[in-house]
Amino acid sequence: GSGGGNPENPDPCSDPSSPWYTHHSCGNNTGSGTSNNSPCQKTQALLSKPQVQSAITNLKSNAVNGTGEKGVMFKADGTPSAMIQGGDHSVNFGDKSGYQGGYHNHTPTGIPMLSPGDFDQLLSFALGQGNLNVSNAYLGMVAPNGMHYVIRFAGNYSDATMNFDQAQINNCAEFFKDRNDFYSNDSQYSNDYINLNSDGLEKIFFETIKEMGLTNKITLIRIEDNNNNTVAKIITQNNDGSITATPCP
Repeated sequence: GSGGGNPENPDPCSDPSSPWYTHHSCGNNTGSGTSNNSPCQKTQALLSKPQVQSAITNLKSNAVNGTGEKGVMFKADGTPSAMIQGGDHSVNFGDKSGYQGGYHNHTPTGIPMLSPGDFDQLLSFALGQGNLNVSNAYLGMVAPNGMHYVIRFAGNYSDATMNFDQAQINNCAEFFKDRNDFYSNDSQYSNDYINLNSDGLEKIFFETIKEMGLTNKITLIRIEDNNNNTVAKIITQNNDGSITATPCP
């Protein structure tokens, strides 16, 4: 199969691999038939697993006190891989077979948002899920300032075959950093003219996935710790460029 929706049934909510599935009309307001497949539900189920929570706690500590980036992958049931030691600003998860996704930390000198190299690794996690399960692929990131984001694959299988070579990743990383520097000069997006607030970080996320041809193929979810209560919010960009954060139901 091509991985697309059923042409007899034009309802985009019937096809979890459709980019439209990640928008507000799917998963949030529909019956139980599709809600378990929404990016919100999948992410909340992931975060409820004790082994995942334990690994995230370790990565948060490494973000503040450790050296470089570390990463860990998870199987469908939450079983973690061994902790993977990365470099100063990247971690290569290596062979992803058998794993749905992973988590890593960023460092105090890194930008607290998932980056072009992370988007590329998300595509390979998606490829590993096979045609029918690409939407199970995800990648999470925790940063020293409390920023915590998850990206989920929202395209179809053919989108996951997009291939970026190292030169393209490097160019996109430069674009990502340039946009970060640009918005840090704007008080709307930076309180100290150095570090971006969540609106600024989310803006550079959307501009970078557009630059890479991945618009609507990656869903961004912000995780907030609210008095020990974890709140997940789907982040979307409006036509005027503004950002909307919609709490998961």
